[in-house]
Amino acid sequence: MNPILVPLRNGRDLTIAAHRTFIAQDVGDIEILYIDNASTDGTREWLQSLSVHCIHNLVPMGVSRSWNVGLNWWFSQGAEHVLVCNNDVLLRPDTYRWLLKAGGLFVTAVGNNDPDCVKPPWNPPDLDKIRYNPDYSCYLIHKEAYERMGGFDEKFKGAYAEDADSHLRLHRAGVDAFCIQLPFYHVGAATLKNATDEERQLILEQADANRVLFKEKHGVAVGTPEYYALFGDKGQNPDNKFGATPPDNNSAR
Repeated sequence: MNPILVPLRNGRDLTIAAHRTFIAQDVGDIEILYIDNASTDGTREWLQSLSVHCIHNLVPMGVSRSWNVGLNWWFSQGAEHVLVCNNDVLLRPDTYRWLLKAGGLFVTAVGNNDPDCVKPPWNPPDLDKIRYNPDYSCYLIHKEAYERMGGFDEKFKGAYAEDADSHLRLHRAGVDAFCIQLPFYHVGAATLKNATDEERQLILEQADANRVLFKEKHGVAVGTPEYYALFGDKGQNPDNKFGATPPDNNSAR
């Protein structure tokens, strides 16, 4: 079984396009769980027409809570790994296969704002060169990593800083989260674009609150040199280049 988890709120057309690339993954035995956080644009009705697993919420539960609910559901079904994606992405058909082949307990592809990046020819990524700043819009997480991290902190509401928090907690748990040179197309700021003016203001206010929560929890602000210093030699490189060698202490193979 190669499960996929996709939390979403609205973005029906984006979700339809993303879904086509999910079911086209070349690893076989793909199953998808969508967590619909109170969509209002026809997304719910479209999901109900598919042969997929769905959780429909009347009230949005936020990203961290959605990830926890979805991952715990998959692990309860016997899954040992799950591919977690946004609904505003397009994947190459070999994405799942390469993320598995990379071997780590938490491995991500890298977002790109050029839709041509997922068109053939599909050059294989150099798995000998990685970077330690993962992209949470498309990540493969193994059950062991999730358990060692202790799940996602649901005190982070909405969608901001929960990724930085989990990255740091993974590091402290001895799990090296890393990114391989495997592009996927990511529509920038899709959540904000699909939101009403009132929703957009609430999202921005929650992002500010999450920044405050992160600093209170860890003593540093997200994205500062002090934050990256917490990762030691695995802190984000300033040029965002792929050059580090993969870790050998958290292989899932």
